[in-house]
Amino acid sequence: MMYFFSPRFCFRIFLTLISLFGINFSSVACSPLTVPILVSQSIVGPNLVLNWNSTTIYWCSDVMIVEVTCNGKPYTGLAAFSFTSTPMTGNAATYSYPAMNIPLANFCPGTTYQFRCREQNNPVGATSLWTANFSFTTPGVLVPPTLNITATPPNICFPGNSQLVANATGCGGQPFTYSWTPAIGLSCTTCSNPIASPAVTTTYSCTVTGSQWGCWTITNSITVNVLAAPPVVGIINVAPITICTGNTATLSTTSYTGTLQWQSGPTNAGPWTNILGATTAPYALGTLTVSTCYRAVITGCGGSLNTNTVCITVNPMPTVTVNSPSICAGQTANLTANGATSYVWSAGAVTTGVNTASAIPVVTTTYTVTGTSLGCSSTAVSTVAVNPSPSAILSQTNASCGLNNGIVIITNTSPAGQTVVLFTF
Repeated sequence: MMYFFSPRFCFRIFLTLISLFGINFSSVACSPLTVPILVSQSIVGPNLVLNWNSTTIYWCSDVMIVEVTCNGKPYTGLAAFSFTSTPMTGNAATYSYPAMNIPLANFCPGTTYQFRCREQNNPVGATSLWTANFSFTTPGVLVPPTLNITATPPNICFPGNSQLVANATGCGGQPFTYSWTPAIGLSCTTCSNPIASPAVTTTYSCTVTGSQWGCWTITNSITVNVLAAPPVVGIINVAPITICTGNTATLSTTSYTGTLQWQSGPTNAGPWTNILGATTAPYALGTLTVSTCYRAVITGCGGSLNTNTVCITVNPMPTVTVNSPSICAGQTANLTANGATSYVWSAGAVTTGVNTASAIPVVTTTYTVTGTSLGCSSTAVSTVAVNPSPSAILSQTNASCGLNNGIVIITNTSPAGQTVVLFTF
């Protein structure tokens, strides 16, 4: 009778004989490694827990290598972003590795990552192919990164230097990567603190990207001003110099050389405050409600100079009122306005005094009066109600006489049942 045994069974008998009879070999060939099988993944406490199966046949010590990166990003191959399982020696057609626990302390909360795995001879040797990509999302809510850029000093004279510093905060740990543009005038474009030496005023942008765990990018910019030398000031003026509440005015200057900054103050002695964004000439002011003074600070190489001061007087709008009388047809309506120093009436109203007018409308009519004080004007409207004159109409004669306390009264009753007193004696 003949017996047939599988290669795996024969190989195990071979290993048993080696053990029993003390046969040693300088090396033993390992089976080709197979692609790992992900059985399950879960987040338990602070760890990502992965369970892998292997179908590698022979009894060599192997490990699982897991590499992690931001979702959709390439893998770096760096050891800092790879994790190694407990070594395992196969003893079956399919066998399970001990669970892998990948700590998530350095990962960003609320962020999706991807990972892949391959099997490797332990400690270093042949490897299997990589698995497909798998993904997981860390628990929690992402705190957005921040980026603040400073330039010291922000204004330079050519040739001069300004120290740029990018201060970034974000999850995922260091190192961050930096990218500055444009490169012209910079000592480096990939450091956090380059020295800027531009020949003309230049705005530099910095893009900061988180580490392999960070998975975020943020951009900010700053301007290095290259000043003219030295500063030169011209004469500034404002038009108009007197306005009414709610109106505007424009600041201008005859000439200047350097960087201009408009300032405002309550009096011609200040205190002075920079007007945000007011760095051009001419400059249109917004609507004004109070009298205000202005000046410009011109900055150039060597310092700053202040211009002359101009003040805008803001007068209030008068509150004009006028009466609205009721008259009978043919009567004269007397109109009186208040709240201003001079008045102009619309057509139909005849001026009779400083603040009075008269009108004789035949029907209810509106009249407009415009009052002016300190060059500012407001209007008010008078509505004159015209009522019809009373009249008595007798459709028939139905008179009667009566005596009331010695007074003779003659009355008439109309068809509508109304009694009208005609005469009394």
